[in-house]
Amino acid sequence: MATAPLRLARHERPEGCRREEHEALVAARLAIKDPAFIEERKRRAGIEGTLSKAVRANGLRRSRYIGSVKTHLQQVLAAAAINLGRIADWIAEKRSRPPVNPPPSA
Repeated sequence: MATAPLRLARHERPEGCRREEHEALVAARLAIKDPAFIEERKRRAGIEGTLSKAVRANGLRRSRYIGSVKTHLQQVLAAAAINLGRIADWIAEKRSRPPVNPPPSA
């Protein structure tokens, strides 16, 4: 049975394997500093946060129903619930803040 190259002990690895790993690591570290990559990570973090909230709060990991139509309805209602919660949070935050331009006092 052949084992994957990364699972071999260091003394059993082919000679160029460490160099390839090092070059891949250096390339990945450079890519992380790229502004386009940083913007993409911000976008992805927002999406992953939304998905996490849907799974934790609304139980979207499993469907309650059998059939794609009812499952789709569950997903749409969960998304609507998340959006309504966000709107409620936004309104509550807006009410708790003082106005940006207070009216002039007479």
